[in-house]
Amino acid sequence: MERRNIFIVFIILSLLSSCQTIKIGEEMPRSNSIGAEVGTWRGKLKDGRTIKLSLSRSGNALLYLNNKLINPFKNDKTIVYVIDYNSKPIELMVVFMKEGETSEVVIFYIEFLSRDLLRVYTNFGNKRITDISEINNIFLLRR
Repeated sequence: MERRNIFIVFIILSLLSSCQTIKIGEEMPRSNSIGAEVGTWRGKLKDGRTIKLSLSRSGNALLYLNNKLINPFKNDKTIVYVIDYNSKPIELMVVFMKEGETSEVVIFYIEFLSRDLLRVYTNFGNKRITDISEINNIFLLRR
């Protein structure tokens, strides 16, 4: 049991090692700056389904489609996100973890159109893209 916990902590630290964080209580930064992603974002997909993405300052994430939590392992305590502001476009990974098993990852590419508006590109999978034209789903999210 202890070995698995160490493994999980190692994975989280590895994912977060290239990311910067801000302290709780700091003023919300401007778009395209560290912490600008924090909040609850809502929108609609092309097929009419609603999408909601909640990102906390502590690194936790919740992803909903049509008001249903997306959670392959049925454990919302192990859903985190990692964001890379250095990649172009910005890469946001929602990571679904389960103790002792391989994590599931959904990669979103985001573009801040304003402080409260994101353009999101995703194939709802874990494969990185080399060309934005490879993306099937493009939608807007508002905070």
